[in-house]
Amino acid sequence: MFAVASVVFGAMWLFAAGAKLVSPTAAYEFAGRVVPAGHAAKAALIVVITAETLLGAAMVLRAVGAVRGFLASIVLLGVACGALHHVESHAKVGEEIQCGCYGDAFAGSLSRELGRNAWMAGALVVLVAWGLIARRK
Repeated sequence: MFAVASVVFGAMWLFAAGAKLVSPTAAYEFAGRVVPAGHAAKAALIVVITAETLLGAAMVLRAVGAVRGFLASIVLLGVACGALHHVESHAKVGEEIQCGCYGDAFAGSLSRELGRNAWMAGALVVLVAWGLIARRK
């Protein structure tokens, strides 16, 4: 069960990183709302893609324990949610902003992406708790 979940979440991170590489415009424009546009936004995007790639590969290849991978995923989702909330709270009323979290694969509002992340984080919390309980037995 944990191996499958680790591979699924790892594949999700790899998909997110790859989608940003294929279609970086929305993710770059989003980054420019979190940090200053230009070099800082480019650097932030590179850091995000690198983190997603490393975490995704480690989870798919099972180079990290499942619980550690799930915990790292929760942290990365938390950072993403913080950025999404920051941009959403500073957006003009009615302004359509794409986060580019999955390149151009999934378009939707920032609220929808926050909801998606909440579901993933909830699943990860359950997996972490289950893994920790299983270790104690």
